[in-house]
Amino acid sequence: KMLENCTGCPYTDFMYFYDYYGVDEYADHWVQSAFDGNMTKFTNGNANFSTYGFDGKEQAIKKGTAYMNAYMYVIREFEDALDICTESDNDGAVHAWDEGVCFYTGSLEGEDGSVMADDGKLLYQLADKRCVDYDTCPEINNGLFEDLAQGKQELMAGDCDAARETTKKITAQMYIPLIQGTMKYAYHADKLAGGEKEKAEAAAFAAAVLPRVHNASADAATTIYDNVKVGASKTNST
Repeated sequence: KMLENCTGCPYTDFMYFYDYYGVDEYADHWVQSAFDGNMTKFTNGNANFSTYGFDGKEQAIKKGTAYMNAYMYVIREFEDALDICTESDNDGAVHAWDEGVCFYTGSLEGEDGSVMADDGKLLYQLADKRCVDYDTCPEINNGLFEDLAQGKQELMAGDCDAARETTKKITAQMYIPLIQGTMKYAYHADKLAGGEKEKAEAAAFAAAVLPRVHNASADAATTIYDNVKVGASKTNST
């Protein structure tokens, strides 16, 4: 429902991934290939999971589930809210928006997420972790939730055009922790003699953001992929 059979299809962010990977179920294919220890069958960004043991496969599966599958489902819920937004009677749109917030946050963050405990498993917790590494706290989640609240108010008011612009800001911010994760674990693999676990983390984070990079610069995406892909012989984090 992100490629066809919906009002706003094809969705912009989904098309980054569809155009890059060449399949619509790219995230599921990544995870299933990691479970099976097989080579993916993408147009770009392939991963040969037969080169991994349990440590590498674990990271590919966990991060592929949270940061590829759940990530795009969050965007799908926001886009669904925009699809059904009207000038009045937007209960359905607000419900879809709230679902997107729920899938972004998860159920382990507490009532307000104010305690940066290592409990969450989804994108909210990732943003909390990586903002510590890059000194971007509390801008990421706090700023994002301000925009989420604004988008909800715009939907409730029937201001669909404004809600769409707010959604663009939200999705752009959601890529930041993924980029930070790629950079962190590329550094671990390159400078800190990281093992299979760290290399797999770099590969998985990169897989979640390479299509967006590719849309801006195919050369940059190729450079990143060559350095952190599954089974890369060498990683240059600079």
